[in-house]
Amino acid sequence: MNQAKNNGGGIRYYIATALERAEDHRALSRALNARGWTCTHDWTAHGSVQGHGASRMAEVAEAEMRGVIGAD
Repeated sequence: MNQAKNNGGGIRYYIATALERAEDHRALSRALNARGWTCTHDWTAHGSVQGHGASRMAEVAEAEMRGVIGAD
């Protein structure tokens, strides 16, 4: 865990999994949040963006990368 990133607070996490496992993601996220952890990006909020155009896909990809980088 990178203490410099989280300043001694709860752990920040990012969950990567297949879109088909979104409910598993939500369940794990609820459990971690109950322990004071923080999800850096919840991609299940928007689901699949395929077919929404290149601009939207790039926007989501950037948000997901920020989530990964922001995780401990």
